[in-house]
Amino acid sequence: QITNNRAADKDHTSFDVRHRAVMSAIWDIPFGRGRMYGSSWSRPLDAILGGWTLTGIATFSSGTPILMTGPNRTGSPFVDHRPNRVCQGNLSNVDLRANLMYLDTSCFPLAAQGFFGTSSRAPLHGPGINNWDTGIQKFFNFTEDMRLQFRAEMFNAFNHTQFGNPNSNAGAPNFGLVGGARAPRLVQLALRLLF
Repeated sequence: QITNNRAADKDHTSFDVRHRAVMSAIWDIPFGRGRMYGSSWSRPLDAILGGWTLTGIATFSSGTPILMTGPNRTGSPFVDHRPNRVCQGNLSNVDLRANLMYLDTSCFPLAAQGFFGTSSRAPLHGPGINNWDTGIQKFFNFTEDMRLQFRAEMFNAFNHTQFGNPNSNAGAPNFGLVGGARAPRLVQLALRLLF
């Protein structure tokens, strides 16, 4: 907050994610010509049911830091302003589907007129991510060196709500409330000619 005292501004960087696990998988479904099951299928049947590949990426992570701000009560320009911090600030058993309040706002009162707040830059982390991306693809061979790839992909396949960080301005009427979310389920289809 104080431009000539950077040591007082140390805290988590805005992209600090404490825990992150990403898993991916590719499964060539064993049905179709040249595979374990259905190797003697006719070409039309194989074109419909054979040769498919499933893909998936699962991402689980904790949230990003919540950057605390507040109204300027010091009269000093060109600095960041923050509220005081008088207790931890986490709410226990947060259920954002029932109530969008993510912070205990009573822990972050405004600083007195003429004073800087005592809260650090990013004392808490926001909601985490539980995301699954899936896809299915198949190649259609025309000649020895020409083939067509069909691909269907779903991002956030289970349409799980991925909440964003709450409003972190202690002077705002919606302080502590989550007001947004990441993208819902997105589906894309693609054709790609390889030659």
